[in-house]
Amino acid sequence: MPSLATLIKKRDVLVSQLSGFPGAISGNLSITPVPPGSANAYWRITWKVQKKTKIQYVRPDEVEAFKAGIKQFTRLKVLVNRLGDVNRAIILAKRSHA
Repeated sequence: MPSLATLIKKRDVLVSQLSGFPGAISGNLSITPVPPGSANAYWRITWKVQKKTKIQYVRPDEVEAFKAGIKQFTRLKVLVNRLGDVNRAIILAKRSHA
């Protein structure tokens, strides 16, 4: 098991990396025919707010920005999970030092 000092340094690095995602967007981007069965397709983003699904249509010129934001959010979630793992390890390491 890594030392407490090593774990704290690792946590500090992760925390500093978290600020590198200013354009992160949660949600799912999809393309759908509107109305159903028609040849007209529109992009839309869906996300949840207090257990309710929200839908917003996306302009074609905004699709790439939304894709980039969603990709950033996915990477951000990975870092947050790693941070949780390190924080757990720090607590357990403090337990063994006490």
